[in-house]
Amino acid sequence: MAAARDGTGTVDPANPHPHGKVPAICDDGVVVFESPAIALYLTDRFPKNALGPLADDRDRGA
Repeated sequence: MAAARDGTGTVDPANPHPHGKVPAICDDGVVVFESPAIALYLTDRFPKNALGPLADDRDRGA
């Protein structure tokens, strides 16, 4: 039985999120969860893809 929208059911053991929720990614052993954290992580991890402002960019905070 898979987890239902109301939170009942079983947790997917393959999901890397510490609470068994989504979104979560596992990249080279690094687990990152929650959408904003994932976006920042991917932006910093793959700077050549220009996913967003880098850490030293003045527009990063906005």
